[in-house]
Amino acid sequence: MKVNLRKLGAIVAGATILASSVAFGGLMFGNTELVNNNGAPTAKVVVGANAAASDGVAAANIAAKIASEAFRTQTLTAQVTGEASCSGGGGAGACTVTDKEVRLEITVPGGATPGTTTVKNLIGDYLNRELNDRDLGLTTYTMGSTDIGDAANPFTNATSSRLHADLDQTQLYRIKGSAFDPMNDFEVIDPEAAAREYTETQDMWLWGNNRWVETSGDIIGDLRLVAYTIKFEGATDDLGIPVCTTPLNTSLYAYCVSGASGANTDDATENHAVRIKFLGEDWIITDMNAPSSQLGTEQPLVAGGTVKLGKEAITDVVNQGEWLEVSGYKFVLADIVADTHEAAIDIIDANGATVSREEIAEGGTKEVTIGDSTVTIKVLTTVPGYTFGAKWAKFSVLSQEMELSSGQRLDPNKDANREWRVVLGWKNRGASAGGLEDDPDHLRTIILYTTDTQNLIDDVLEEGDYVPIVQDPTNWRLSYGGLDIDNDDRDTLKFQLERDSTKNNLEIVNGSSNFFCNVTAPYVKVTSSTESAFRLAGRSVTTDEGIGPTLYIATNGLSCDAHGTGFLRNSVMITSSTSVTGQDRFVLHNYSGSVNISYELAGDGETTFANGGVIVIQNNTDAANWSATASGLPLNETLDFNASQITDVRTYFAISEKAGIGTSNTVEDLIVFALRNA
Repeated sequence: MKVNLRKLGAIVAGATILASSVAFGGLMFGNTELVNNNGAPTAKVVVGANAAASDGVAAANIAAKIASEAFRTQTLTAQVTGEASCSGGGGAGACTVTDKEVRLEITVPGGATPGTTTVKNLIGDYLNRELNDRDLGLTTYTMGSTDIGDAANPFTNATSSRLHADLDQTQLYRIKGSAFDPMNDFEVIDPEAAAREYTETQDMWLWGNNRWVETSGDIIGDLRLVAYTIKFEGATDDLGIPVCTTPLNTSLYAYCVSGASGANTDDATENHAVRIKFLGEDWIITDMNAPSSQLGTEQPLVAGGTVKLGKEAITDVVNQGEWLEVSGYKFVLADIVADTHEAAIDIIDANGATVSREEIAEGGTKEVTIGDSTVTIKVLTTVPGYTFGAKWAKFSVLSQEMELSSGQRLDPNKDANREWRVVLGWKNRGASAGGLEDDPDHLRTIILYTTDTQNLIDDVLEEGDYVPIVQDPTNWRLSYGGLDIDNDDRDTLKFQLERDSTKNNLEIVNGSSNFFCNVTAPYVKVTSSTESAFRLAGRSVTTDEGIGPTLYIATNGLSCDAHGTGFLRNSVMITSSTSVTGQDRFVLHNYSGSVNISYELAGDGETTFANGGVIVIQNNTDAANWSATASGLPLNETLDFNASQITDVRTYFAISEKAGIGTSNTVEDLIVFALRNA
């Protein structure tokens, strides 16, 4: 009897892949439950009281066979509203969508989980621990003495130093797994060691900035480092996944693969088909080699070693003469060699012809070419038995195997991921000075990183560019969307130098006086796209006096009629209202040491130099000592100019902009430029 109940890993409903389980009813034979609602076989194989030992072995094999080969398919019906598309998310599937309803029967084996997260930052701000503050807040993840907790630097060796020479960055922005569905925490279960469960935490880390570049005339993304990190922790500790699930003398968790007398490779995690999440997909650990280093205590990490991951096509317990089938090829367990425990596996094509026989030791792997593709066979367990029916093996057929070698590029024997490098961090459970107890034996972290982003993206990111996380397989892409506003959404601030002609007959209101002035060229015209952008400092916002979208700055002086005399160079005129003659009327502010113009748009409502939202105009004499006493600048932002170098400068302009949000909400960001004499 063969019972079929493989769970459907994901469904497509409304043309969107959902990472949700499907509830099945139990499988019955008459009134007897063979499989429960959770998909677990409940059938029992019973042997008689006088049965031989070999009968018990055979009964255990039958029970294992029921559990390992059980599957069931179920057809799901979903209602689709509007325009829809169908995708298997990296797996196999097909569907026809109409505007009414669709019947879907889709299997997505190990397909990458969909998800999107968006990172937004200010122009000129670095990607670090806090965004939108122009680096005045909490900016760093320091190389601390612990690798535990949200504040820990991902590259620390937990002794206030870095785990690898390339990874010394402390200014990093973290995309937590909770913000990106494919990186949610994952429960890692060792199916061969029931008490072994681990939590896998995934994060993405960015380092760089975005800024205006004159040559391209655009805001670009300058990405210097991208890192993807995995951390493993046990149920009661932060040590990670052991090389061996059963220790020797309570503390040697790498003994089973040491080759020493009494070592039992059945205890090796690499032989248990332990499934982890890696770049959004399911992979199994197929090989673990910890470095040989001295770790006298448990908490520090050491870099080194190798880990291999396999993308599993199928894993099962196979009796002699039975097979696993992948891509039309049968992988038949022909025999178990009694002396060596090697599994003899025949590969048979669709025509029944034997392509090859592969003999693979227990715990070993072998790469085999079938047709146009290459697969890897991993033998997990072999039982030689004493009769034909008692010989069985558990093995996997892997569609892809990837090597992670610390300090090397990803998959170093292949050429697909040259810009991505790997660091593995290990801990030592039960560490003590001396002997084998010093050797690390738990895989704590996997770090995948690139500092060669210029090669990946051709120097810098422009709108529409992306960084592939990694090149093979590319399941994730880090895209740069540029500014999140259109031109119509922008508030413009424009400084124009008018050289050619004098601005004549500006109507001026100065208190109760009303007269006309000519502004001598060259002068500066400042305009904003917002009607009430500017006002003279001290003016009330409830009056229209000194409030408007245009400034004239008399950088070369002005002349007025008989009612307006004695006005100095760099005096400012700001639009106030429209006069009865139909032309703009201006309020004049006579220059005396400086002129402060409130510009709320730059301060997000703030109107002080310390917080942002002010434009200051000064001549060269006053600007030579442009300090807290001269213009109200905060003491930590004194601007001093060398008077001997500014004799030909007519006017200095400073814009005080709010630096950002949070900590920097009350700190200004200064833009300073000057106008020389013509």
